[in-house]
Amino acid sequence: MIAFAGVPFDLGDANIAKITAPVLLISGDNDGLDKIELIKTYKLLGGTVCADFVGMPKSQLAIVPSQSHVSLMMQTTTILTCLNGFLK
Repeated sequence: MIAFAGVPFDLGDANIAKITAPVLLISGDNDGLDKIELIKTYKLLGGTVCADFVGMPKSQLAIVPSQSHVSLMMQTTTILTCLNGFLK
């Protein structure tokens, strides 16, 4: 796993942009993910728009404050709140 973690994973922007289903991205603000890449992915999924003018995108991005990757997994209430809102 350590060797695999050192290899960049690239699904490809064109492939991400082809996803038509709504996607929920949840990240802790200190989980080790590159937030620039996360936002780039969200944008490819239709996010980062001015929803007041063009409507809400189908996909959602939630960045949970004061959470690492592991501690976020323990925040079941927060995750379920995000999921319930997303699935409505």
